[in-house]
Amino acid sequence: MVVVQMTTHDKVGSSPVPVEVVEPVSIKTLLAAASKKFKTVTKQSRVYLGISGQEISSDVPQEVHGTFLVISGKAGWKGAAKLVQKEAAEEEEEGEEEAVEEEGNSSDAHSLLEAAREARSAGVVLCWKETQTNGYLSNWASSPIVIDGLSYNCVEQWIMASKARACGDEAILSQILQSKSPRKQKGLGRSIDDKLVRRFWTLQRKWEAQVTGVGAKFKQNEHLAIKLLRTGSKRIGEASPSDRVFGIGLAPSDPAAQDPQNWRGLNLLGKALMCIRDELRCQVLVANGETGFVPETRLQEAFWQEAHEEEWQEEGDGDENSEDALC
Repeated sequence: MVVVQMTTHDKVGSSPVPVEVVEPVSIKTLLAAASKKFKTVTKQSRVYLGISGQEISSDVPQEVHGTFLVISGKAGWKGAAKLVQKEAAEEEEEGEEEAVEEEGNSSDAHSLLEAAREARSAGVVLCWKETQTNGYLSNWASSPIVIDGLSYNCVEQWIMASKARACGDEAILSQILQSKSPRKQKGLGRSIDDKLVRRFWTLQRKWEAQVTGVGAKFKQNEHLAIKLLRTGSKRIGEASPSDRVFGIGLAPSDPAAQDPQNWRGLNLLGKALMCIRDELRCQVLVANGETGFVPETRLQEAFWQEAHEEEWQEEGDGDENSEDALC
């Protein structure tokens, strides 16, 4: 028997369910096992790889053991074609150099110092998808980094790899490290057994992975550091309407997102960005003989403490508006 993560086409987005399948694995044994877990599954149901949208029509690929499957009715899974198109588009873009905005391409010491002196504090900076406004702040944005001797193509890959390591899933970890698509990396991370995730992928581990990834991203890519520093001391929020852990639980288009008092999530990404922004500012100013240094450990502890205190807030409560400039 092998355990395969499965879900039905109408439940895509929720955690997949572990299903025991008789070996050798085939379409017939997959559907037989799935029918015991899901009432809607029949012999005429269709099976898809949840990560890529590829339909399994005959031979079952080896990676079925390290991903999750989507089971649909006879009519098929409508989301599969869209997923295949997105996957193809992302693969086509791989290897192409991302155009760097002229504003951020001036990565000399003078530009870095001027950016560190930026004092704007009015308003907020919202980010969500890497293709939208402030997309460079997204975990999905292309940004080569090296952590503990291993290379990652974006922060999302690092976080999902950290999740797999925390849960001890070496098969998923290997696939995450091989993938170049943040969408696929995210999907692989979501396919990890839910029981292991609840036990080992704790809030503190999420925070540590997030702040480490953001730190590597902006400290190893100077043109990105300049752009981040130019946000001054404005509050930063990941405006994901469906994420109340890494985000604020509101969309960028929602007028309520403009006021941090309305933010509904822990905003781990936003806090990590502000934490690293303050660390960078302190490092640059001190290196140029300007005062205001606060140890990096103090900064990280301060932001982590705030996130930890908010963990048990009732749904709908906003974040405390307490991140004043520390440098």
